[in-house]
Amino acid sequence: MKKSIFENKKNLWISLGIFGVMVLFVLPIVFDVESKSAQQKQSSLCYINLQRLGTCLLQYEQKHGKFPQALSTLVKEKYISPEFAKSPLDGSEYVYLNNVNKHAPFNVPLIAESIASHVTPRNERYGMVLLGDFSVVRVGERYLNLYVNLIKKLRKVAVINDGKLLLEKLNSELVYRTDNETINLLLAKLGQLKYQPAIPTIKRCQNYYNPANTEMRSLARSIAFQANYTLFQLAANYDDKFMAKFLKSDNYFHRKKAWRVLNAKKAVPVNTAISPRHAEVYYNQRVRKK
Repeated sequence: MKKSIFENKKNLWISLGIFGVMVLFVLPIVFDVESKSAQQKQSSLCYINLQRLGTCLLQYEQKHGKFPQALSTLVKEKYISPEFAKSPLDGSEYVYLNNVNKHAPFNVPLIAESIASHVTPRNERYGMVLLGDFSVVRVGERYLNLYVNLIKKLRKVAVINDGKLLLEKLNSELVYRTDNETINLLLAKLGQLKYQPAIPTIKRCQNYYNPANTEMRSLARSIAFQANYTLFQLAANYDDKFMAKFLKSDNYFHRKKAWRVLNAKKAVPVNTAISPRHAEVYYNQRVRKK
């Protein structure tokens, strides 16, 4: 009888020991899952907030014809609540590019978080940026700082409304090749001003960046595309084949304008239910064969 009691106690201690070891293994996993869940929630809040700001910018632009001078204007005119004009994570101010509109190049940053407050599971810091095509991207701390400095540089370009000065600056940028976002914004501004003397330089931009180097291909594509779209804004007569290229654009407003022009020329069926993607298929299958 005494032996059985001793054995029961021994088994009890063994069970408690096994249970304790399991707890030591499981608890860190549980806390790690909870920590990751909290980080994902915070990241989602910041992502959604930037999307909300992008929508408010479009609503403001639809009424006033341009984006506001500051995000605080959206608060004053009750497009958003005051807490949405700052980062939901730490309350830091956003870095904002003003004096542009919805036709800004797709790769130009409109709003960027000023601080890389988010942390990945690997303890790498990152932030979020709203681009000209109104997509939100996640970038590492180093690239976020580059975007913040880029917005500060682009502000100086965005305030220029003199075509001659814009053209001089474009020629300078083409020599030094500092960054493609500045070149694209200069091309976009020239297109919006309908500055015809810039056409020779813009045509040079189409072929200026044609490198064989793989690292430069994305740079070449973005500048060549913006140069094409600027010529599309300046040209008097639009070629259907040239126009159809913009139905593939990352920028919704570029697609929309191309769609309208092709519709007006009966190059695609006049049917609002058909999307620009379907219009492109229609063009490839029917119009090009004629």
